[in-house]
Amino acid sequence: MDEDRLNRLLTEIEDLNKKAEDLLSIPLENFLRDFKAIYALKMILVEMTEIILSIGLLILREGFKIREIEGYVWILRELVKRGVLSNEIGENLEALVRLRNMIIHRYWEVDERRLYRESKESIGLIKKFIEEVKNYASKD
Repeated sequence: MDEDRLNRLLTEIEDLNKKAEDLLSIPLENFLRDFKAIYALKMILVEMTEIILSIGLLILREGFKIREIEGYVWILRELVKRGVLSNEIGENLEALVRLRNMIIHRYWEVDERRLYRESKESIGLIKKFIEEVKNYASKD
């Protein structure tokens, strides 16, 4: 596996997760009045989700020689199926992908309170994802 690429992606997601933590240290009511913070958090979530999926693709293509991909959620389910991620992390990341889709495609107006709440929950999730990927990569 391209360890340099994997490490670059992991470093990038760690940096973004820290930025999300910083934004989420703002009390909710202040956050809701700060349109820059709202838009920054949306972009950070989108970028983190894209990196998670890029890491998943890297592992599936290089580690398992899978060439045909059936979608974002499929990537996460394959990582769980192949023992790269735990069921808990895989399922929770699916919710993050759905949130990303809502932000990108504007399926509905994103409720900023929900965005704040779910983003706070995602901080720990991302840390666990990074840990599980590192554990998997260290076995090779």
